Amino acid sequence: MRYANRKDTTQSRIVAALRGAGVRVEIIGRPVDLLTYYRGVWLPMECKTPVKGEYRPRADQKAQQAFIAETGCPVVTSPEEALEAAGIPL
Repeated sequence: MRYANRKDTTQSRIVAALRGAGVRVEIIGRPVDLLTYYRGVWLPMECKTPVKGEYRPRADQKAQQAFIAETGCPVVTSPEEALEAAGIPL
């Protein structure tokens, strides 16, 4: 199975926002981009760069899409979405 060698353009801003809010962030890359820890809860997150305002999964990411569907892992496209997914009020 092949995995992306580069991160989505939004990932750096998302990680910075989460860490700034006190979230522990580990960049894991597989099966999704991030593993976060906040107030006793571990939460995987997938960072995506929206294309024309929406997120479109690539055809070569079937295993990742299956993991996201199975676990309910949030797919975030902005720092605000990531903070909301982690349960941090905006």
